[in-house]
Amino acid sequence: MGQYVHTLELKHHRDRDAGELNAGEAEILESSVGVSGTNQKMDVKTVQRLVNTLITKFPDPPKRLSEDGAYGNITRKGIEWMQSCLIGAAASNGQVEPGDTCMTVLMDRFPASMTADTVGLIFLNASTGRVDRYWSHLEPAMMRY
Repeated sequence: MGQYVHTLELKHHRDRDAGELNAGEAEILESSVGVSGTNQKMDVKTVQRLVNTLITKFPDPPKRLSEDGAYGNITRKGIEWMQSCLIGAAASNGQVEPGDTCMTVLMDRFPASMTADTVGLIFLNASTGRVDRYWSHLEPAMMRY
């Protein structure tokens, strides 16, 4: 994806035998993010935004992460916090990968309907302020239908 605008590409895996989509197997990361991860900029930015989305939903949140796509100590601590909230402290290793337990649980808990959070993941390069301004106009229009 490199420099292209990152969209919430849900890569559905097909069951090889049945040829059907398997529910709950949507991935929004292309590769691993963490201490020994590949840390592609758009994947890191996605994880940073996901951690920031969870900050208001769980106790003892970390400092809000800068959504710059750069992996460092603050992002590592955010990932560890997210893992401890979603899958328990013992399983926290500071790294997430496409389809791992943490991402699966996260996607299961993420709203299936359109929200400001999902719009923020679709328009990953947009600032939170711009997403909020866009969403404030989009939500009423969507409610009419």
